[in-house]
Amino acid sequence: MTIAKLAEKVLALTGSRSRLIRKPLPKDDPKRRKPDISAARSLLGWDPRVPLVKGLARTIEWFAQDTSVVNGRAEAIPRSGARIAANAG
Repeated sequence: MTIAKLAEKVLALTGSRSRLIRKPLPKDDPKRRKPDISAARSLLGWDPRVPLVKGLARTIEWFAQDTSVVNGRAEAIPRSGARIAANAG
């Protein structure tokens, strides 16, 4: 799955009217990525069990409940108490 397709899924699930902006890749950026989770499987005995759309929906719901907008920026306060800031909009 491309990052653009993933972003489109997030936009659809959130009902966002945001538009994707495509920019040229940096010269040293890999043209194709293939993440490898074999270390997580072998060291932790971990395998993904939640389908992508369900996991995205859970994540979106979590942020919807734990995010407030301060001075035009979304500021998430994770359950751990750490603060993560991201541009709103």
